[in-house]
Amino acid sequence: MTSSSSTPPRAAQALLRAVLPSTPVGRSILGDLYEEFGRRFSAEPSMARRWYWRAALDIALRRVTRRGVDTLTKGYGLGLPRSGPKARGDSPIMRWLADLRYAARTLRRA
Repeated sequence: MTSSSSTPPRAAQALLRAVLPSTPVGRSILGDLYEEFGRRFSAEPSMARRWYWRAALDIALRRVTRRGVDTLTKGYGLGLPRSGPKARGDSPIMRWLADLRYAARTLRRA
């Protein structure tokens, strides 16, 4: 990737795809981050890349530590458990809003 590219860092995107579920909620999170990166990139490209990396690492750390705690309590050892269809701890309203954002992006692309 060149420094003038207006897409988020590929390695950060790959990290997010690895830790987020491949559900509408996971795709919504990726889409929201991509849109925010675009807004930030137009103002200050280097700051946008740093922001994207911080967000990706924060999400990955939270997902991995949550999975690690869940795994230990279920007796699976130190490996990561399989992720369920919905994120734990999310309120129904937050899931609904994420679904709504995902639907809006899908309609806009179509």
